[in-house]
Amino acid sequence: LVAFEAIGARFFSLALADVPTQLVHSGDRAAFDSLAAAHVDLAHAVRDALAPGAVLWLVPTDYLGVAATDYLEILGARLDPAIEVAWTGPTVLSPRLRTAETAKRARTLGRRLLVWDNVPVNDGPMRRMLHLGPYSGRDADLAQHVSGVLLNPMELVRASTVSLRTAAD
Repeated sequence: LVAFEAIGARFFSLALADVPTQLVHSGDRAAFDSLAAAHVDLAHAVRDALAPGAVLWLVPTDYLGVAATDYLEILGARLDPAIEVAWTGPTVLSPRLRTAETAKRARTLGRRLLVWDNVPVNDGPMRRMLHLGPYSGRDADLAQHVSGVLLNPMELVRASTVSLRTAAD
């Protein structure tokens, strides 16, 4: 972390999206009452290692969907409110982001969401797809429940231009 801060990085992401959904090691099970508690502890340790003014984004294990889970409720209750929590919407690649769904997830976490929008990504099983259209399907009033939007562009940088530029508009 120090090396990244030394070259000017101010935003850091702790991505716990694709980790086991349960505590695996007996020592972790003895130390933490839940996976969420372990993730809160880890996020706070990372935050404490950062310089003042640095921003930490957390991609939780439950990064998609609308329903509240025990994991998300614990995360929302125990996580420092300054740590932003990412959400992809109802699905991994959500065709629409509705205000009501966004508000529901924001209430569960007790904070505005950082939308981690997998638009116009084409990695993994979507490798053969090209998303060449404008950024759309997002309700205009999401800002009341959202702290920001991160777009996940395609590996084909120039092909991502239309989506990225229309998102900026």
